[in-house]
Amino acid sequence: MKRGMLAAVLAAALLLGGCGGGSSDSTPATTEAAEQMQVLYDKETLDPDCAAVTERYFQAIQDQDFDAYKACIFPVYYEHMEQMLQTNYQYGMEQSFRKRCAGFLGEGHASYQITSLQMEYAAEESLDSYFSSMEGIFGAEFQKDIQDAMEENHVILFTLKVRFDNAGEEQTLVQDNELILAKAKADGTYYVFG
Repeated sequence: MKRGMLAAVLAAALLLGGCGGGSSDSTPATTEAAEQMQVLYDKETLDPDCAAVTERYFQAIQDQDFDAYKACIFPVYYEHMEQMLQTNYQYGMEQSFRKRCAGFLGEGHASYQITSLQMEYAAEESLDSYFSSMEGIFGAEFQKDIQDAMEENHVILFTLKVRFDNAGEEQTLVQDNELILAKAKADGTYYVFG
């Protein structure tokens, strides 16, 4: 699962300061909070709750809304990440989130609008390579704590298209990248690792 390793490394890099999925049968879905973001996924195969939390996650990043972002993050993941950031970098998830938001802008742009979010389940949903890559960052207890709190997981392939500075052509920002979602045992809600 090479893409999984890449996604894990990318997720860690994004947290530390940086920044076609849909099938032809995909049907767009939008919410009032994200009127301009077209959300494409196959409702026959992708759990709508997975799609909804993924949409809220990217909307929170676009809106630079930390509270909305935090509400999307798997609680045990959040706790481990907060502790690691405070210990190693002397800042926490909120500052990391601010850096992530700035990273989405890139150089030379004042703003961006997510125009399209496409998503589908990845072919492989094992978290073995993810946990292996994260063990050096968080230690062995990370995997145990996550697995104890998680009912199930899914790996989503997503593609993001954006328009910078409310002008110009729509551009692909990220294509076929992985995002891990976990359903919490505590409340039966899907959350994002990220």
